[in-house]
Amino acid sequence: MLAPILAAYLSQRNSSSGGGSESTYAELCQSLSLSTDIDVPWVRALFAFLASGEWREVGNEMGLPLRDRVAVALR
Repeated sequence: MLAPILAAYLSQRNSSSGGGSESTYAELCQSLSLSTDIDVPWVRALFAFLASGEWREVGNEMGLPLRDRVAVALR
């Protein structure tokens, strides 16, 4: 499930064209990070990070264990 989304992220990150695809991709990742259908906190955190590019979004994922959130915050 994650492979196509990660491939799209790497593709748009490495392309120099920019355009509207970047905002569409960010919107898709943002909606997936807020989805109640995704039960795995790390997947929601991954989508939040891909949408914003900020590690703070990963640290704000309350479903992750405190130890992991602290590790991300220290990064």
